[in-house]
Amino acid sequence: MSDEKTSQERCEQESFHGQLKRMMLATMGAAAMAQEEFEGFVSKLVEKGEIAEQEGKKWVKEFVDKRRKQTKDAVHSIEENSLEGMEKILQKFNIPSKKDVETLSQKIDELTKRVDELFQKNNPN
Repeated sequence: MSDEKTSQERCEQESFHGQLKRMMLATMGAAAMAQEEFEGFVSKLVEKGEIAEQEGKKWVKEFVDKRRKQTKDAVHSIEENSLEGMEKILQKFNIPSKKDVETLSQKIDELTKRVDELFQKNNPN
């Protein structure tokens, strides 16, 4: 039964990570295409003399800077959401989190220390 849960959990985790990876790649591809389109549009405006070359460079720089910030924000959001998603999966399969294990380990250490103290108190050899 536990092997079945572990197998099912692995499938869900792999599926979840695969979806995140595909979403990130699609986002990066769309951003790259948008930047190329914008740069082409600005180049045409410069060629036609509708804007100065320096103005065009400024526009492209502003666009790239804004895109980088949006990408950074999107990555942060995806990371936050993926952590929440992983926590939900762990809860769904009743798998303790790292924090749960650390808390239990700390309690075991405290109880072991207490048992040792009681043993020493009752066996003064």
